[in-house]
Amino acid sequence: MDHDLKRENRVLNDKVRALLRENRLLKGIKGHDVDSLMGMLYRRGMKIFRMNDSDDLLLAPSVPESIRDEFIDRLHHYSFRLFLMDLIRYKNEARVSDLVRYCSPEAASEYLGFLIEAGAVEEFEPGRFRATQPVRSFGGTLEWYVYRLFRDEFAVPALYGVRFKGTEKSGDYDILADVEGMLLYMEVKSSPPRGIEAHQVSAFLDRVEELIPHAAIFFDDTQLRMKDKLVPIFEEELKLRAERRGSDPPETIRLMDEIFLFGRRLYLMNSKKSVAGNLRLCLRHLFKDRKRNVSAPA
Repeated sequence: MDHDLKRENRVLNDKVRALLRENRLLKGIKGHDVDSLMGMLYRRGMKIFRMNDSDDLLLAPSVPESIRDEFIDRLHHYSFRLFLMDLIRYKNEARVSDLVRYCSPEAASEYLGFLIEAGAVEEFEPGRFRATQPVRSFGGTLEWYVYRLFRDEFAVPALYGVRFKGTEKSGDYDILADVEGMLLYMEVKSSPPRGIEAHQVSAFLDRVEELIPHAAIFFDDTQLRMKDKLVPIFEEELKLRAERRGSDPPETIRLMDEIFLFGRRLYLMNSKKSVAGNLRLCLRHLFKDRKRNVSAPA
C-alpha cells in the first residue's frame, strides 16, 4: 500500500514539475542554455577540457526525473547532506548505527530506503550498506547540487567541475555561472572549517585572479562560524596579495550572519539557514553593486 501511494505521489509530482517547466519555457527562461557562459570563457582565453563530470556522483544521471528531483529536495536539508557524507566515508562498512550522528535511527533507515530505491545504495549484506558505484567523497555530489540550484532555482546557465587546458593555476573551477551577464565563480567545500587550510584559500584566490570573473563566492557547507578561522585566513591572504601589489587590503564586511564580503565582489558564506537563501543574499548584493559600477572581485 505504501509503495502504491509513493508511486502515485511521484506521478503527480512529475505532472506538476512538467507544468512548471512548461511555464518557465513560456516565459523564455532557459536555465540549461550555456552559450553565453561559454562565450564568456572563450573571450578570456579559457579552453575547457572537462566539465559536468558524473563519475563521482552518488546518484547516477540515468535515474528517472522524479527520483532525481526528490534527491535534490532532500539535499536542501543539512542533516541529509551530513548523512551522505558519513555514508560515503564508511565505504563498505556502513551500518545504520554508523549513520546516526546527525539524525535518528528512523530517519537513517528512511534515507537508506530512498537511496536503495534510487539505485544509489545497496544492502550487500544484512544490515550493511554501500554506494552502488565508487564515490571518493561527497564533494562531487555537493558541487552538482549547487549547480542544480543555479539552474533550477535561479534559472541561471551554469557548469560544474570545470577544468581548463593550459592554465597557469591548477585545480577545478567547481561552479561557473552566467548571472545576468556577469561571470560568477563559486568554490564549494564540504569540509568543516577546521579541514580548510590557507593554501586552499590561496589556490582559490589564484583561480579568481586567472579567470577574472565579475564575482566569486567561497562556500563552505557548514553551520559553524566563518569568523573564527576562515575570515582570518582570507584577510591574511588578501593582505599579502595587496602588499605585493602595493595597495591596501580590501575591507571585510559582514553582510548577514556568517556571510562576509571582502572588497566589493568576493564573498564567503556557509550553509546556515539554507544554501539557496545565502546564495540569494550574495546575488542580491552583487546586483546592487552592479548598479553602482562594474569591476572584478576584490
